[in-house]
Amino acid sequence: MFEKFDLGLLSENDIVEYFSKYEGVLKTKEALRIEIDSFLSLDIKLASIIRRLKEKGYKTVLLSNANNSFFERKIYPTYPEFKDLFDDIVISSVVGMVKPYKDIYVYTLNRVGISPEEAVFVDDSKVNVESAISLGIKGHIYSDVNNFLTYLKSIGIDIES
Repeated sequence: MFEKFDLGLLSENDIVEYFSKYEGVLKTKEALRIEIDSFLSLDIKLASIIRRLKEKGYKTVLLSNANNSFFERKIYPTYPEFKDLFDDIVISSVVGMVKPYKDIYVYTLNRVGISPEEAVFVDDSKVNVESAISLGIKGHIYSDVNNFLTYLKSIGIDIES
């Protein structure tokens, strides 16, 4: 279901409809949409790290399994500075590919114009990171900002200097 949503084959309304049919769900469809939206918040500390990486000349790219309608309806209006964090944004529903399948990583590398060895992929999904690593991309499973900063330093990237 979510892969179809991330590929753009299902709409946000389809997802809300899907959840509204679960036994015991008593919320209206609008209340469900609000609850789903509530899981999104911009991590200000992580955004600051991404901004610093970009300022230091690193290409920053968001590679997201998501439906673009969610970005257009919720993310961009709520966080107008979001797009400025990245040199490029690759959204699965727009390109018709999803993580962890390797084609989306190859597509993104080609779109940005870098080799796997030049890239660092950060994601909170072990499966997605392992897929990137299998292509020769450095990978890190994101858990928190401090752990991420430690990882960056371990590969020679110090954003604090």
